[in-house]
Amino acid sequence: MRAILRSFLRQVVFDGVYHADLHPGNVLVLPDGRPALIDFGSVGRLDPGLRDTVQELLAAYLQDDTSRIADAVLRMAPVRNAEDESDFRRDMARFVAEELGPGARIGVETVDDAVAVFGRYRLRAPADFVAAARALAIFEGTLRTLTPSFDLLEESRGLAAEQIRDQLRPAAIRNVLVRELFGLVTSARRLPRRIDKITEAVEAGRLSVNIRLLSDRRDRQTVSGMIRRVLLVLLGAGSGLLAVVYLATPARPTAVISTLVAGALLGGTCVVLLAWAAIDAWLARRRQ
Repeated sequence: MRAILRSFLRQVVFDGVYHADLHPGNVLVLPDGRPALIDFGSVGRLDPGLRDTVQELLAAYLQDDTSRIADAVLRMAPVRNAEDESDFRRDMARFVAEELGPGARIGVETVDDAVAVFGRYRLRAPADFVAAARALAIFEGTLRTLTPSFDLLEESRGLAAEQIRDQLRPAAIRNVLVRELFGLVTSARRLPRRIDKITEAVEAGRLSVNIRLLSDRRDRQTVSGMIRRVLLVLLGAGSGLLAVVYLATPARPTAVISTLVAGALLGGTCVVLLAWAAIDAWLARRRQ
């Protein structure tokens, strides 16, 4: 059962293509004991933006952070009236505690209750997101049929934590950085053409500018994210410079080891901070 659950979580959270009809008849056990899935006539898909939201929801759930759960939901489906946001956050915290707390069972009624909370505040949850939640509810029913004592939520916590750790391996982070660098190069190649268009608009008197200085919550999040990334880069660059100074400066024989350790720690701090800034920039771009 854990193997099937691990496969399903990876399909939804990271791959974005998942088996959407995992009832007991679509789960087989091979002669060697391995599970197998059949009948892929019903397949669900999540676009990159929704996958980012699901990953954020999962990380927040693992940390029991209902505030971050509400933040992720509101980015996916903003409330129409800003005055309703505090009430929505309270209802969302109550829903997580009652429906997704220890010992809870996920069913179709759980998804319906979540949709009811969204509807109360006129939030329009994407249909693909609701479909993925219903697929999880169907899968939970299958697990309950095959292994009544199986705790899907508790098992999901452990397996999700493993998969998130896999995504933080150096090789996975390197692949993310390479993809983002490729995207930056592509954007840079389009920059001269965009400048030409702006220049033409100015010459023709057709240039218009809309200003919403921090009037929207998303604007405030963008500005705070930029400040955070600038600080991370500055701190990382400072740590790198100090590491170079420590490692390049001749030291007394009695202080060689302490100097090398300090240089190595500063160098490691530099790598961590710069990688953090790069990943934060990538996540911000995917959310936009």
